[in-house]
This record gives sequence, structure tokens and C-alpha cells, in this order.
Amino acid sequence: MPDPVVVTCGGRRCVALRPDASGETLRAAVRETSGAVLIRSQGCLGPCVWAPVALVAPRSEPGGGPLAATVLGPLHRQADLHSLADWVRDGGPAAAPLPAPLRDLQRRDLT
Repeated sequence: MPDPVVVTCGGRRCVALRPDASGETLRAAVRETSGAVLIRSQGCLGPCVWAPVALVAPRSEPGGGPLAATVLGPLHRQADLHSLADWVRDGGPAAAPLPAPLRDLQRRDLT
């Protein structure tokens, strides 16, 4: 199964509240995989009330359609980012269940 796609919000509120302003935690995790992709949106993803947010989606096989994303937020604590980074290293939603520390941060009402 392909590694996940991770999208971080580039909106002003998410950027201001992100505990890792450089984004290095997630960049390092993605670099350690064989094919995960990290995208920082150029604008707001919408759910500002849960800022900062990230979306994690399994990548479809070639020719496959879009797959549902897991929306996580607010990711205020460095520990939350480390849990997200570990999940990305483990293959994300296609390969591993959502880690316990992130379950309370999953925004089901947006998916």
C-alpha cells in the first residue's frame, strides 16, 4: 500500500498556532518513508475552530479515485505532531490504525 499524503493548513490561524513553526517534524517523517507526500496548502483549509489542522489520506493505487482523508485538529502540542509523524512513518491510514493520542483530535464531522 502506498504511503500517505499529508496536507497541513497554510491559513494564518493554523500557521500562528502550529507548535512546530518550521514544519520540520512532519518533513522529517515524510523523508523517512518510501513515498509519503507532504503538502502545505497555500491558504486556509476551512476548519479554523480546530486550528492547526492536518489532513492525512491514503494514496490510491495508480488509476484509482480519491480516498477519504482523516482530519486532525487542533494539533497544539508537540506531542501531537510526534504522534502524527510516527503514524506517517508507519504508513498512515492505509497501513495502521489511528494512534490513541490522535483519536480525540479526529474531526469526523468534516469527512
